[in-house]
Amino acid sequence: MDLLEATPAGEIFVYRNNGPYTFHPKVYVFKSAERAEVLAGSGNLTGGGLFTNYEASLVASLNLAVPEDATFLEIVEATLDAWSQPQQGICYALTPELLDQLVASGLVRGEAELAAMQQTRTPNPPQPTAGPLPAEPTASAMAAPPLFIAVAVGRDPYRRGNCYKRLPTEL
Repeated sequence: MDLLEATPAGEIFVYRNNGPYTFHPKVYVFKSAERAEVLAGSGNLTGGGLFTNYEASLVASLNLAVPEDATFLEIVEATLDAWSQPQQGICYALTPELLDQLVASGLVRGEAELAAMQQTRTPNPPQPTAGPLPAEPTASAMAAPPLFIAVAVGRDPYRRGNCYKRLPTEL
């Protein structure tokens, strides 16, 4: 809910495929009329993703008066626009109501619940985080049809086994 409140003029999309492959990029764009910051990386906007996990990200600071920077931002925004087309069962614009559904169905967990889960998996658990655990999913949430479906998609064309092929030099 904090992210929704922090971005009143922004858009947040939730994309999920219940199939065997995961669409998992995190791309954040913060811009004004003169500048933009584009962050692409592996970290989620969670305590783990921001503070405790080993994550990798790349930040591009753009001056939109520079034609190359403006073109780069246009490409990033066009890609995000293509990815964020609402589609039943796959991609939804995040609203407070959808967030409530995601929490009730167990697809989104609060930081306190994640810390409690981690504590049960850690041999020497850290001190518990203050705050109540989220409520169990309600009977109506458990009886509701699933929000997300499985869609057949191909494997990443650049991936070979557990390694990535060298990308072409001309994109």
